[in-house]
Amino acid sequence: MDLFAQMKIMDLMLKYMRGELSKIGGYPYVPQKERYNPDCGADSVPLPREVPEEMGISSAYLRRFIETLAADRRANVHTVMVLRHGRVIAQGAFAPWRCEVPQQVYSLCKSVVGMAIGIAEGEGLLSRGDRLIDLFPDKTRQLHSSRLGELTVEHLLTMTSGVKFNEIGSVLERDWARAYMESDFAFDPGSSFAYNSLNSYMLAAAVCRRSGMSLMSY
Repeated sequence: MDLFAQMKIMDLMLKYMRGELSKIGGYPYVPQKERYNPDCGADSVPLPREVPEEMGISSAYLRRFIETLAADRRANVHTVMVLRHGRVIAQGAFAPWRCEVPQQVYSLCKSVVGMAIGIAEGEGLLSRGDRLIDLFPDKTRQLHSSRLGELTVEHLLTMTSGVKFNEIGSVLERDWARAYMESDFAFDPGSSFAYNSLNSYMLAAAVCRRSGMSLMSY
């Protein structure tokens, strides 16, 4: 299976190099929410604000926290917002950034999916020790790698799955779960680290399967 995936990737790269973009087949995608509109007008409902002390937090403590962030050049913080019980108790931006300007964020889905996994584990829907072949038996070939039998939710969370099916391969496949489960491995699960966004996709798919709803709904 991995040989076929590599051949598909090579074909994709050749088409890009030749400018044959019309011959590149995309996968179907339907967004689950409307396009972001920064000027929502009456439809925009801001988060409620509250004085920190009213929420049991010292303003002096928050000031020291923000000053510490500002002094740490390694953190490189653009904006900060602190919430307590659903209410904003502190918010600000570090020049030249501004709160009203949308920020470019990368891999935020991994934090959201990680929280969903934690909630699902707390509700008893799944656990970090669950094996992928038990979660997706219908996507698993009868003859599969022994490494696949060792692959767990924990490995996906820690980016130590070792699965080769990655972001490039996702452009070429329509059934990402099946392609992931049929992929070869670069190393034994848990033995090394390799960043792969498809790990997070499979975590989201696991939540959807066990909860019976979309990730956004869950």
